[in-house]
Amino acid sequence: MTLTTTLHEAFAAGFTPLIAGRDAGEIVGYGVCSDSDASSLYLAAHTRSARDEQVAEDPKYASSYVWNPDEWDLPDEDDIDSDLVPAANQAIEALDDSDIAAHRETVWSAVVDAMAQLVDEGFFARSPQAIRVVLVTDGGDEATQCDWNVRLNGEDCRPELVEFLGLEE
Repeated sequence: MTLTTTLHEAFAAGFTPLIAGRDAGEIVGYGVCSDSDASSLYLAAHTRSARDEQVAEDPKYASSYVWNPDEWDLPDEDDIDSDLVPAANQAIEALDDSDIAAHRETVWSAVVDAMAQLVDEGFFARSPQAIRVVLVTDGGDEATQCDWNVRLNGEDCRPELVEFLGLEE
Protein backbone atom coordinates (compact mmCIF):
# COMPACT_ATOMS: atom_id res chain seq x y z
CA MET A 1 0.00 0.00 0.00
CA THR A 2 1.35 3.43 -0.90
CA LEU A 3 1.75 6.22 1.64
CA THR A 4 -0.95 8.22 -0.15
CA THR A 5 -3.39 5.30 0.10
CA THR A 6 -2.58 4.81 3.79
CA LEU A 7 -3.10 8.51 4.49
CA HIS A 8 -6.32 8.61 2.46
CA GLU A 9 -7.79 5.75 4.48
CA ALA A 10 -6.51 7.15 7.77
CA PHE A 11 -7.88 10.65 7.11
CA ALA A 12 -11.33 9.29 6.19
CA ALA A 13 -11.32 7.09 9.29
CA GLY A 14 -10.10 9.96 11.49
CA PHE A 15 -12.40 12.73 10.28
CA THR A 16 -15.52 10.56 10.61
CA PRO A 17 -15.55 10.31 14.44
CA LEU A 18 -14.18 13.84 14.76
CA ILE A 19 -17.33 15.31 13.25
CA ALA A 20 -19.80 12.65 14.38
CA GLY A 21 -23.03 14.04 15.73
CA ARG A 22 -22.56 17.46 14.12
CA ASP A 23 -25.07 18.93 11.70
CA ALA A 24 -23.81 18.95 8.12
CA GLY A 25 -23.72 22.74 7.89
CA GLU A 26 -21.98 23.13 11.25
CA ILE A 27 -18.55 21.95 10.00
CA VAL A 28 -16.69 24.76 8.20
CA GLY A 29 -13.17 23.32 8.10
CA TYR A 30 -11.22 20.07 7.87
CA GLY A 31 -7.48 20.22 8.45
CA VAL A 32 -4.33 18.11 8.44
CA CYS A 33 -1.30 19.57 10.20
CA SER A 34 2.20 18.77 11.30
CA ASP A 35 5.41 20.56 12.09
CA SER A 36 7.92 21.25 9.33
CA ASP A 37 9.63 17.89 9.82
CA ALA A 38 6.35 16.11 9.01
CA SER A 39 7.14 13.58 11.73
CA SER A 40 3.53 13.10 12.84
CA LEU A 41 0.18 14.32 11.59
CA TYR A 42 -2.93 15.44 13.38
CA LEU A 43 -6.44 16.20 12.22
CA ALA A 44 -8.67 19.10 13.16
CA ALA A 45 -12.13 20.32 12.31
CA HIS A 46 -13.83 23.64 12.85
CA THR A 47 -17.44 24.33 13.69
CA ARG A 48 -19.33 27.33 12.41
CA SER A 49 -20.32 28.39 15.93
CA ALA A 50 -16.71 28.35 17.19
CA ARG A 51 -15.41 30.20 14.14
CA ASP A 52 -18.11 32.86 14.32
CA GLU A 53 -17.46 33.36 18.04
CA GLN A 54 -13.69 33.68 17.48
CA VAL A 55 -14.11 36.19 14.66
CA ALA A 56 -16.64 38.24 16.65
CA GLU A 57 -14.29 38.38 19.65
CA ASP A 58 -11.20 39.32 17.65
CA PRO A 59 -11.91 40.24 14.01
CA LYS A 60 -8.30 41.33 13.48
CA TYR A 61 -7.33 37.65 13.34
CA ALA A 62 -10.27 36.43 11.25
CA SER A 63 -8.10 34.82 8.56
CA SER A 64 -6.18 32.87 11.18
CA TYR A 65 -9.41 31.58 12.71
CA VAL A 66 -10.55 30.49 9.27
CA TRP A 67 -7.33 28.93 7.90
CA ASN A 68 -5.28 27.80 10.91
CA PRO A 69 -6.36 24.41 12.30
CA ASP A 70 -4.37 25.14 15.47
CA GLU A 71 -7.14 27.64 16.25
CA TRP A 72 -9.99 25.20 15.60
CA ASP A 73 -12.25 23.60 18.19
CA LEU A 74 -12.21 19.91 17.23
CA PRO A 75 -10.94 17.72 18.67
CA ASP A 76 -12.04 19.31 21.92
CA GLU A 77 -9.64 19.62 24.83
CA ASP A 78 -10.72 16.28 26.33
CA ASP A 79 -9.67 14.45 23.17
CA ILE A 80 -6.69 16.57 22.12
CA ASP A 81 -4.13 13.87 22.89
CA SER A 82 -5.90 11.09 21.01
CA ASP A 83 -4.26 10.12 17.74
CA LEU A 84 -6.99 10.15 15.10
CA VAL A 85 -4.62 8.85 12.43
CA PRO A 86 -2.45 6.14 14.05
CA ALA A 87 -1.98 4.20 10.80
CA ALA A 88 -0.79 7.35 9.05
CA ASN A 89 1.67 8.18 11.80
CA GLN A 90 2.98 4.60 11.89
CA ALA A 91 3.54 4.71 8.13
CA ILE A 92 5.40 8.02 8.46
CA GLU A 93 7.57 6.65 11.28
CA ALA A 94 8.53 3.74 9.03
CA LEU A 95 9.87 6.04 6.31
CA ASP A 96 13.58 6.64 5.88
CA ASP A 97 14.24 10.10 7.29
CA SER A 98 18.01 10.19 6.78
CA ASP A 99 17.41 12.85 4.10
CA ILE A 100 15.01 15.19 5.89
CA ALA A 101 14.24 17.25 2.78
CA ALA A 102 13.24 14.14 0.84
CA HIS A 103 11.25 12.90 3.84
CA ARG A 104 9.33 16.17 4.05
CA GLU A 105 8.61 16.18 0.32
CA THR A 106 7.39 12.58 0.41
CA VAL A 107 5.09 13.13 3.38
CA TRP A 108 3.65 16.50 2.35
CA SER A 109 3.05 15.37 -1.24
CA ALA A 110 1.22 12.29 0.01
CA VAL A 111 -0.83 14.36 2.49
CA VAL A 112 -1.98 16.78 -0.21
CA ASP A 113 -2.67 13.97 -2.69
CA ALA A 114 -4.71 12.05 -0.08
CA MET A 115 -6.76 15.13 0.80
CA ALA A 116 -7.28 15.90 -2.91
CA GLN A 117 -8.54 12.35 -3.44
CA LEU A 118 -11.02 12.80 -0.59
CA VAL A 119 -12.20 16.07 -2.17
CA ASP A 120 -12.54 14.41 -5.59
CA GLU A 121 -14.45 11.46 -4.13
CA GLY A 122 -16.93 13.76 -2.39
CA PHE A 123 -15.91 12.80 1.14
CA PHE A 124 -16.44 16.38 2.32
CA ALA A 125 -19.75 16.83 0.43
CA ARG A 126 -21.77 16.64 3.65
CA SER A 127 -20.23 20.04 4.48
CA PRO A 128 -20.10 21.72 1.07
CA GLN A 129 -19.07 25.14 2.42
CA ALA A 130 -16.21 23.72 4.49
CA ILE A 131 -12.63 24.46 3.58
CA ARG A 132 -9.90 21.83 3.50
CA VAL A 133 -6.53 22.82 4.91
CA VAL A 134 -3.06 21.30 4.91
CA LEU A 135 -0.76 23.36 7.11
CA VAL A 136 2.82 23.26 8.31
CA THR A 137 2.30 24.68 11.78
CA ASP A 138 5.77 26.11 12.26
CA GLY A 139 6.24 27.80 8.94
CA GLY A 140 7.89 26.44 5.88
CA ASP A 141 7.41 27.36 2.27
CA GLU A 142 4.28 29.49 2.47
CA ALA A 143 3.92 29.80 -1.31
CA THR A 144 3.83 26.01 -1.60
CA GLN A 145 1.31 25.80 1.23
CA CYS A 146 -0.83 28.34 -0.59
CA ASP A 147 -0.73 26.18 -3.73
CA TRP A 148 -1.66 23.05 -1.75
CA ASN A 149 -4.70 24.73 -0.29
CA VAL A 150 -5.77 26.28 -3.59
CA ARG A 151 -5.65 22.76 -5.03
CA LEU A 152 -8.00 21.57 -2.25
CA ASN A 153 -10.38 24.55 -2.32
CA GLY A 154 -10.16 26.23 -5.71
CA GLU A 155 -8.54 29.35 -7.03
CA ASP A 156 -11.13 31.65 -5.42
CA CYS A 157 -9.53 31.15 -2.00
CA ARG A 158 -6.06 32.31 -3.11
CA PRO A 159 -6.46 35.96 -1.93
CA GLU A 160 -7.49 34.81 1.57
CA LEU A 161 -4.59 32.36 1.72
CA VAL A 162 -2.13 34.99 0.53
CA GLU A 163 -3.27 37.23 3.37
CA PHE A 164 -3.22 34.46 5.98
CA LEU A 165 0.22 33.17 4.96
CA GLY A 166 1.71 36.67 4.71
CA LEU A 167 2.56 36.38 1.03
CA GLU A 168 2.77 39.25 -1.39
CA GLU A 169 0.99 38.78 -4.69
